[in-house]
Amino acid sequence: MENPQGAESHSFLFALLVRLSVLLYPVQFSDSAEHGGKGAVYFGLMTSLNGLIVIIGTPILTKCASSLSDTAKLLTGQLLVCTALSMYIFIQGIIPMYYISMILFTLGEIITTLGSYPYLTRRIPASHRGRISSLVHIFLAAAMYGSQWKIASILQAQTITTAWKFVTAAGTLGAILYLILIKTDPKTYPLLYPQKASKTN
Repeated sequence: MENPQGAESHSFLFALLVRLSVLLYPVQFSDSAEHGGKGAVYFGLMTSLNGLIVIIGTPILTKCASSLSDTAKLLTGQLLVCTALSMYIFIQGIIPMYYISMILFTLGEIITTLGSYPYLTRRIPASHRGRISSLVHIFLAAAMYGSQWKIASILQAQTITTAWKFVTAAGTLGAILYLILIKTDPKTYPLLYPQKASKTN
């Protein structure tokens, strides 16, 4: 294996994006005045919707996305999640759009999960997975600490819309890295792309 660390860096960015959104969701619904005093109710309904979509959508998406490559699944999931979170820049107070955003977010989570685990197991030897996973979690914890501090400082000085812009920027960076991954992965792991290898021959 040429670069097993590179295989986990993209899932690291996605995990960071999801954790940032989990941090912001309760803040989004904490303004009782904006949501008619029903912020907690809306938040509960959205988390329930998330769980329902995971239960129903996972087997359906597993079948529908079976023809996509691992990297295509990763990019698709990242774009869905980034789109869902970027919606909060424009839909403040528009409750029905919150549910649409949650649907897109959950679909993106499912598709990314379908792509990330096969991607890693096909490229990282079993003897290396534990060590690499430990390193990634250490960096994720450090990045999460720094990001939480950044989000908190944004919320103190500005509005939650600005915080969602920060999260969207992180998601866009992740999508760009996935695009780069799609281009470079066949060169790094040519044996996993027999069709492309046969064309070059």
